[in-house]
Amino acid sequence: MENLQTEIIVRSPAEKAEIYYPDSDGRPMADNDPQYYTMTDTRFALEQRFINDPDVCLGADLLIYYQEGNTRRRFAPDVFVVFGVQKAMRRSYKVWKEGKVPDVVFEFASENTWREDIGKKYKLYQKLGIREYFLFDPSGRYFHPQLRGYGLWKGRYQAMPELTEKLGKTGYYSPILNLELWMRENSADKTAEMPYLLRFYDPVSGDWLRTPAEEAEARRKVEAELTRLRAELK
Repeated sequence: MENLQTEIIVRSPAEKAEIYYPDSDGRPMADNDPQYYTMTDTRFALEQRFINDPDVCLGADLLIYYQEGNTRRRFAPDVFVVFGVQKAMRRSYKVWKEGKVPDVVFEFASENTWREDIGKKYKLYQKLGIREYFLFDPSGRYFHPQLRGYGLWKGRYQAMPELTEKLGKTGYYSPILNLELWMRENSADKTAEMPYLLRFYDPVSGDWLRTPAEEAEARRKVEAELTRLRAELK
């Protein structure tokens, strides 16, 4: 397989299109429920936030290739956001085609990933120029503080200052997203597996971005109210 890839890479530019960029790296989307739900809740909240903006691309566990012709130069963030890139369905994200790397990346710790999150991935994202990098450990087992935020300054990551007005245990402001990120107590689930949640707060509207469960509950209440009103009209 190595020889085949090498042959393709050294062929003419027209034939380079034959290079196959796999859709999967063979690793699972998530290693456990806390990581999975944090990933899906984060993606949902941000998708709803930018649902009317056609030039905001979001992805979760999507392979990002950052060097044309080299299928090994890739990474798959738990969640990422790119501004100025068309919202569309993709099998993978190729930096040379899209024109830029993600603006914001989120990684959620698990037993198999946390060392890379604070080591290898931290260095790679810094080198690639990803402007904001957030790490969250939903189980609280792997690193402290459980929520960390880094912003790129002169080519190097600097720790973001923690917010002082407490809406949770730990909070950071993302200038790129114009949102606050908070680690909040998981009041809905008292199990030890996921004591804290990552939540997004809009400092302009004063609203929390909803999770899928909260959105479903809100719709249920609206439908129940409509049913009640129809019954009264009859």
